[in-house]
Parts: sequence; C-alpha cells; structure tokens
Amino acid sequence: MSQLQPPRDEVWDIRCVDPKPGIQVLGRFAEKDVFVALTWEIRLQLKQFGSREWQDAILRCAIEWRRLFPTYQPLMGNYFADYISDAVFDRNP
Repeated sequence: MSQLQPPRDEVWDIRCVDPKPGIQVLGRFAEKDVFVALTWEIRLQLKQFGSREWQDAILRCAIEWRRLFPTYQPLMGNYFADYISDAVFDRNP
C-alpha cells in the first residue's frame, strides 16, 4: 500500500500482483484505519507511473469519492502513521 503522487489528492493504492495480470486498487482513507476502496485498474494498462492512464485512474478515484461522499473529506496526513495504527512494515516482499 502506498500513497500516490501528488499527496494532496489523498489517493492510495494496494497492489495485487498475483495472479497475473495484477490489479491496482485505488481508494482513500475516511478516517484512521478505515480505507475505502473505490476503483481498480489492471496494472499493465496503467503503464508507467505518471502516464496519462495513471493520472486518469487517480482522477476516477477522486470523482468516485465525491460521488459517494459529497460532503465528507478524505483523511489528510503527513506520515503513514497518520493513516494506519500500529503498522507493521514488511520490507521483504
């Protein structure tokens, strides 16, 4: 799980790489420890991060949030711990 760029969009993704083709699940945090998965994309179709496909995917996620929660802002933070309590980081995939 990681926060996508730019951080001000507050869009996060979860990468599912197995089985192929993997998908990216995009969403936002409603509050600490509450991730709302909003959209998903096939990884290969997104191409390189920063591509038009990635930008469009991030925009679709933000639009879906506004459609479902028109008056509710996503959680905003500066550190991973602002979003997830007692996180355990596994650096060995």
